[in-house]
Amino acid sequence: MFASTLQFVIAMIACAINERMQRKLDYTQEEERVLKEVIRASTGSARISFTAGQRRRLALAGKELSA
Repeated sequence: MFASTLQFVIAMIACAINERMQRKLDYTQEEERVLKEVIRASTGSARISFTAGQRRRLALAGKELSA
């Protein structure tokens, strides 16, 4: 009885954390879209030019996602 109650509570907490993380991700994605619009409006180009250091940082962050 206690074990199943504990499992239920843990599942509820995990669900709440997952929903919060999804909301944060949704916000970050929308923020990225807005920033790209601002860059496009100010530069006149749809492409964003990254420096070598920025590309390296993005590659390292992307590699962490695949691990």
